[in-house]
Amino acid sequence: MQPQEIALPTVQIRAVQTVNLTSINRKTTAANPFYPGTEVAIKFTLPDSTKTYRVRTVTIPVKEPFKEGRIRLNICLRGNSPTLLGTRLLPDTVFSSPLDPAAGRQPVVRFDLSPFALMLPKSEFFLVLDCLSGDAASRVIRQRLESKKGPNKKGVSKGVMYLEVEDKEQNGSRAISVYDYPQLLTTPTEGISATWRRFSPTLPFQQLSPSVSRGNRIRAYNIAAALEVEVW
Repeated sequence: MQPQEIALPTVQIRAVQTVNLTSINRKTTAANPFYPGTEVAIKFTLPDSTKTYRVRTVTIPVKEPFKEGRIRLNICLRGNSPTLLGTRLLPDTVFSSPLDPAAGRQPVVRFDLSPFALMLPKSEFFLVLDCLSGDAASRVIRQRLESKKGPNKKGVSKGVMYLEVEDKEQNGSRAISVYDYPQLLTTPTEGISATWRRFSPTLPFQQLSPSVSRGNRIRAYNIAAALEVEVW
């Protein structure tokens, strides 16, 4: 038998690099209670629009382990003015995994997006987080503010907000402090904030306002988040 020549298909080999896209410029600072009804949108822009970016995981640091609530994630295009958010690129069923014990002192929640093989848009996009009740069937009935302590030396009483949440097992309701839900961390940033927030789905998003830091410096802040992506 004479040897036959067989043409094999061309195989293209690409170099894939793993990098982090992050809103964390400096050490994280204040914590923000993140309870049902609250939603944040963090704007990201790809550093090199000529390359392809595929997201693998998203990591969100929190102040401490939380007792109540679930964090849901989506990635959205920018909407048409005045709407901030446009097309959602993920299904509405992407929830955080349990707190990552390998993260060391800093508790983090992690979202594994690798099953979606999602290519990030070349233009800017928003990482969108919202908080839901731990029980999908329960709902928040109302909010109320209760005094935690008596007046301080300046005569000011500190209050804690509670959510009254429906409890179908007990055929009633229970009060939950907003501090029992996740507390998202903020990080200082140069210029203006790239984070928007709203406290109800019926309200418009508001960009985080600058605040006065130590030394009377006015700083802008972002909610801390990091995306692990593959680049080629």
